[in-house]
Amino acid sequence: MKPSNRTEQLRQEGEVVTLSHLRFEQVPDECLGLPNLLLLNLSNNLLTTLPPDFCNLSSLRILDLSFNQLESLPNEFWKLSSLESLSLGSNSLTADTIEAAHLDRLQTLSELNLSRNKLDAFPKSLCDVPSLTFLALTENTITEIPAEIERMGKLRFLGIANNELSHIHPAVSRLTSLQGISIAGNPLVDEKSELVELAHKLSVIELAAPPPTRVSTENLPPIVLAETSDTKQRNSRILTSLPEMITRDRHSSINGSSSALSLHSISESDKSTVYTASPSTPGQADVPSPTKPHV
Repeated sequence: MKPSNRTEQLRQEGEVVTLSHLRFEQVPDECLGLPNLLLLNLSNNLLTTLPPDFCNLSSLRILDLSFNQLESLPNEFWKLSSLESLSLGSNSLTADTIEAAHLDRLQTLSELNLSRNKLDAFPKSLCDVPSLTFLALTENTITEIPAEIERMGKLRFLGIANNELSHIHPAVSRLTSLQGISIAGNPLVDEKSELVELAHKLSVIELAAPPPTRVSTENLPPIVLAETSDTKQRNSRILTSLPEMITRDRHSSINGSSSALSLHSISESDKSTVYTASPSTPGQADVPSPTKPHV
């Protein structure tokens, strides 16, 4: 039977461990002795540091450390050489901490969540992560986007809402693979002209972010797009429902059972499909149905 999601696929290939909401203050030793560990979810615990041996988990592909109390990362974090998806949202990490972790040496990392940390600057080393396609930096205090972002040739989505940006660096518009950006909640000096410039370059622009809610990161809801009136002229869409991981993290239940959707649901989805979702009652989330985008 074909795996229903990325988690199920990895479960067939190796070890998958979920230890969230257990109030762990340290990483359990048992996790460090699994040579074929592919997915590790330690979200929603009380971790403040990671042991040096943690960096020996070289087979790890998906790592969720969100909603902890991390203030630092091991200097040899880059040894997690198989990482594809890394969620560090809702911790206490600074820009200097991220620089010291040498994430730019993670050759396979494609998805990174650093939302709701203590970043007062855009870590420039992230501009050299070679495979990064999805970057979430929402709800920090970043004041500017560096010119070095132009080196992020594979970046497809940038979430940088609710920061302290007064301008969007022109280099953003020169990112050849970028399809969308989340910029709501920034004190842009000339917001109208900034948005007009981006609208001519990108296919998705998030203009109004929902209020943040502290919940889990295990589920990533679909993107909902609404076409603008002049779509036919410039093939642009306005994002009306942003992936929750960018602006807030949410744990939902689909048909009454918990379902962990990895970040790979974006990168591995059919590019010709736009997913839409109906409003749901509290405690439930409707299963999205794919619909083809209009041309």
